[in-house]
Amino acid sequence: MAHARALLYERRNTIDTCHWTTIDKVLYHGHYYTCAAPGMGYLAVVPLAVSEGICSLIPQRIGQSLDQRTRLQLQHQCQPLIDAGYLAFDPAVNKVDMFRFHAAIWFFELWIAFLMAIGGVVVTAQVV
Repeated sequence: MAHARALLYERRNTIDTCHWTTIDKVLYHGHYYTCAAPGMGYLAVVPLAVSEGICSLIPQRIGQSLDQRTRLQLQHQCQPLIDAGYLAFDPAVNKVDMFRFHAAIWFFELWIAFLMAIGGVVVTAQVV
């Protein structure tokens, strides 16, 4: 999702501004890039944009509370990766809204499941 965010908001492939949200990264010539298959980043741009639009309807006070709760949960679950320097959820270091970021991941996963279900229906219809 870091690659999709970079594509949507910065129109570039480097994930320098949100590399703290992922361990799937590589530092090359002073820039961070995703080491996941690039097609997934491009595929995730539309679901990310839709998710961001939906999340923008959440009142700011509730959004801030959800971001704080998500950060605390992630810090607890990912402590070894934080200690190793791969991830950071401190708002001073990682400025990405963690609730919105993870909501976009959940929305993307639903999108993939929907596409797989449609593919299954199409294949089944062709067999029958």
